[in-house]
Amino acid sequence: MKTLDANLKKVKDLYMTYSAILAGNWIGDLDVIEDQIADLCEKSNIDLLEVIAKIDNEINT
Repeated sequence: MKTLDANLKKVKDLYMTYSAILAGNWIGDLDVIEDQIADLCEKSNIDLLEVIAKIDNEINT
């Protein structure tokens, strides 16, 4: 369970970086971050859309 929690945190950190790049507050390669998120979700058997929706809900509440 600790590994899953750690991977969810990594996905959240990557997603926050992705959002910062989109907002113009950070410089980076969106494709690389997208690939990292997708790979991490696949390796951890995490539903990508579900975890992104959960992160969005946390941010917007």
